[in-house]
Amino acid sequence: MSRVRDEKGHFIKGKWKGGPGRPPKAREEKYRYIFTDTIPPEKFRASCYQIWLDSVGKKLNKDGKLVTDAKSTPHSRTTAFVRIAEYALGKPIQPLLFDHAEGELLDVFRQMSDEHLDQVIAEARRIAGKTERTDDA
Repeated sequence: MSRVRDEKGHFIKGKWKGGPGRPPKAREEKYRYIFTDTIPPEKFRASCYQIWLDSVGKKLNKDGKLVTDAKSTPHSRTTAFVRIAEYALGKPIQPLLFDHAEGELLDVFRQMSDEHLDQVIAEARRIAGKTERTDDA
């Protein structure tokens, strides 16, 4: 066993000083270069277009017209849409259950009035560059 780990292989509290951090992403950069070298932008665009066609159950006929794809199924359309959504939006994360959450910050928010919370939300939207729509507008 190492001096910084217990008999189960876990780090011993106070013994582990940490390391230099994650090594440089040289391998990922190399893969990205190979990917971009192998698939030029026009081919990548065509692949994206094909995924979109699959998601709406369409295809291009021999004349280049958009027609319904008879082989399309709800499963294939859903799968293609999920691929687009995951790329564009990212994979969904598990929502926080605020009713059961603990923590000092959450207690602060629970003690705020509705007006104060609205101000916090408005400021967060302003910082994020989003405009708030109101029913009066």
